[in-house]
Amino acid sequence: PYIGKKKGTYVRSYNDLRDEVMYNYERWGVTKYYYTDDTVNDDEDKLKDLVKLKNSVPFDLEWLGFLRADLLWAKPHTVDMLEESGLKTAFFGIETFNPYSAKLIGKSWSGTHAKDYLLELREKWGNRINWHLGLILGLPGWTYSELEKDMEWLISNNMHRWKWWSLYINPISGKIYQSEFDRDYTKYGISFRPNNQINWEYKNLRHDQLRLAALHANEWCDPHCSVGGWLVGELSTTYKKSMAETMQMKLSDVSYEHAREV
Repeated sequence: PYIGKKKGTYVRSYNDLRDEVMYNYERWGVTKYYYTDDTVNDDEDKLKDLVKLKNSVPFDLEWLGFLRADLLWAKPHTVDMLEESGLKTAFFGIETFNPYSAKLIGKSWSGTHAKDYLLELREKWGNRINWHLGLILGLPGWTYSELEKDMEWLISNNMHRWKWWSLYINPISGKIYQSEFDRDYTKYGISFRPNNQINWEYKNLRHDQLRLAALHANEWCDPHCSVGGWLVGELSTTYKKSMAETMQMKLSDVSYEHAREV
């Protein structure tokens, strides 16, 4: 919904933001935040304000949010700005490493540069900042053979945390924000079984089978993952740790039974 809006017209003022952050700290001791912005790093002036905010408060402000990796790649100097602003963990919507699939969904960068750049960013940030990668199974052009290959790459290169979702298409949702496939699925050869508008089919791919594939893939990968992305906020509060401490945990070390007791 922010596409086309003039710069600065869809963000809060610096003074307003700082006043709230200080109020939360002085009244409740809040030091950790989700920055619930569609894309925190879409504007360099915004990042300058977040650095200024971090450096102006009397506590170690930590935050997590949604970032675009392609914008970091295009503006490498913002990588340091994000660290200085207190970023601890990010969510990257990579979606796919397949060049053809990535192009279809307007994310050509992911299919051509994502793996190389994530390795570079991994080296740059070390374990001071980590991330959660969002990945999709079943985009047109994708094949099952890619799944095992990509999982091995993610594990061997310690990509912190990632999760697979099956491609979801719902052409009758009536929602405002529809995907390309919601709007025009027949253009790509996608069809639905009779009397069904959820379980789509495309060549040898079926939504219900991909859902199971995503479930099994996540079960396979989770023991290799660190706590990253949105989960850092949840668990750092539950365990009363800083984000920096929480993101050093492995998913396999998380005891939800213990967390409930805490």
